[in-house]
Amino acid sequence: MKNRWLTILTTGALALSASVFSQTTEIKPLRKVTATPAGKIDTRSFSPQISTSFNKKPKISENPMILPWRKTGTKNTLKAGVSDAKLDHGAQPKITFGGPGFNGGIPPDCDVAVGPKHVVAVVNTVLAFYNKTTGAKTFEQSYDAFFAGIGVTGEVISDPKVIYDPISKRWFTLIIEVGFATPLSKQLVAVSDDEDPNGTWFRYRVDSELTVGSNKYWLDYPGFGVNKDSLVITGNMFGYTSGFAGNLFIVLPKQPFLTGATATATQFHDPQGSTTKIVTTYDSAVNAVYAIGDFNTSSVKVNAVTDGATSSPRLFQSFVTVPNITYYAAGTVNGAGGSVLDGFDGRIYNASYRNGSILGAHGIQVSDSDTRQKVRWYDVRTNNWPFGGTPSLRQAGDIVGGTGENLHMPAINMNSRNEISVLYTRTSANIVADLVFSTRRATDPSGVVGRPTLVARSTANYPFYRWGDYFGVAIDPVDDRTFWGFGMVSTANIWDTFVTSWRIPSNGEGAIAFNAQTAGIFSAQGTYVSGTLASVYNADNNLYRVNSSRVAGFGQVTAVEAAYGTTLTPETSQYLGLNIKSAAPAGSTVQVYFYNQVKRAYELVKSYTASTTVMKIDLAEAQAKLYVAANGQVKVMVRTINPVRSGSMPPTFTLGLDQLQLLGEAKPVN
Repeated sequence: MKNRWLTILTTGALALSASVFSQTTEIKPLRKVTATPAGKIDTRSFSPQISTSFNKKPKISENPMILPWRKTGTKNTLKAGVSDAKLDHGAQPKITFGGPGFNGGIPPDCDVAVGPKHVVAVVNTVLAFYNKTTGAKTFEQSYDAFFAGIGVTGEVISDPKVIYDPISKRWFTLIIEVGFATPLSKQLVAVSDDEDPNGTWFRYRVDSELTVGSNKYWLDYPGFGVNKDSLVITGNMFGYTSGFAGNLFIVLPKQPFLTGATATATQFHDPQGSTTKIVTTYDSAVNAVYAIGDFNTSSVKVNAVTDGATSSPRLFQSFVTVPNITYYAAGTVNGAGGSVLDGFDGRIYNASYRNGSILGAHGIQVSDSDTRQKVRWYDVRTNNWPFGGTPSLRQAGDIVGGTGENLHMPAINMNSRNEISVLYTRTSANIVADLVFSTRRATDPSGVVGRPTLVARSTANYPFYRWGDYFGVAIDPVDDRTFWGFGMVSTANIWDTFVTSWRIPSNGEGAIAFNAQTAGIFSAQGTYVSGTLASVYNADNNLYRVNSSRVAGFGQVTAVEAAYGTTLTPETSQYLGLNIKSAAPAGSTVQVYFYNQVKRAYELVKSYTASTTVMKIDLAEAQAKLYVAANGQVKVMVRTINPVRSGSMPPTFTLGLDQLQLLGEAKPVN
């Protein structure tokens, strides 16, 4: 954050022995600090509710931190998966709306959280509430106003963070306060009293100053996360005039914050930490708060905080070997029109935890010989560490741009289906700065994400250097599946921000198979020959046979209708598919129809040349709800046509249906 060259505080040895990378170490507590509630606030008391103001406490630029231990990595042969521009998961923005606009802060520092009905987006130095369904802004105030009356005296407040915690059903926000004329370092923390951000918030001003010998340091570029037990804050520790002292961890029990009570913070000091990003843990069974940060050219450092609800929390660290990192040497990313953006220093920008995995992402150089910037992401398995086992790399991925493209400023998250999305910036000689995202299904090859999807495009050159400093991606707690992203572009207003949501359409991975409850000839198009209802349950050569009927102008036609009872409803259905296997004359055409419950008519969804192999038909997600009745019934009609050729009616044929199995999937229940 500060525009000063760094000197490294050599607290502890910088050179690490190989043995460190094969074991877990524990960092001992440094000191206790009392976090006293500083007075609550009711956002409904602000008038007007939406107030845009110029940032009176601008951010002070920070220098890149290329730290000595980053050079100690050992070359390895691990490979990262590479993005596939031909891989398209069909994810498109579902809703996109503008976030807070330029207010004097450079850069905006975008973070986002999503609750049952609201989106909260924060930038330097503003927080805003939005209706999740419509994107309508309902509240916007400066952090100066939000934390007014609690004794804030620092010249700078910056680096906002926001979290929605589905375990406690509360919102948490944090922003740093720094004073230089009168040195001080505080963390301004606020917690809502329920799942609606409109209303009461409990506010705190937590001490975050570090003293080493006779030197004092302030906390910058915070990491912020919660789990069922605790809040954890980290940050890079800078001297008020010079020097760098690694990372400070601040561990706070969560329960007192939910009622606005006094809490005791435990501080830990890691002199060899830098930009350690804390995760938020949605799983109420997980007993640790995890964190990740890059360490050197072949490893990342992972941390775990345990016993956070007690007076004796513990902090553990370990290292995980990753594919070789070439730190981005250029420092700047050149965009169209002469725009020059900050390429930053290879730090991990944000992190998330899901389903036993810690995810993190940063911008690094494409290769030793290719000096463009790419996005590198990691999926580290915790393996029940630190309670047993050791963390290990599950997969790593590189997102590489097309010819002349630089990709940077990534944010990453994983949903309940083990799907991953990364939001990032794309620039080139023809692109000032695009805001894009890439997606990954759990079944994709290791480390691979698909093509970039455009969210917003910069419409003007960027007149400043600093970009980011981070973006945000959150998971919607209602379906535990939808991604919400928040980032910036350059416009005539200097910068603007955009909130967007997207979901990877279901491909039936979690679908349930439903067998037909009835099957018969549709509208006298054919005559029954043999077989039973069970004949269409499986592809087992047990056939349901129907002879064709002559239809003038068409040819020989059969049409079999099947009705299914399902556990779906129009509101809950998110996927429908059909497995079908049939035997019909060569050259005939199979047409598959689903009954539209709204239009009260059959609609053609698939037409193909007859084949003896099992065909799987997937419906677009938006279609699924149209074909499910209120009582769960779904109706399907399969028509087979052997057409008139050269004016001659073909002979009667026998259609053999071997399988007619419906696949359905409901949205997860919260």
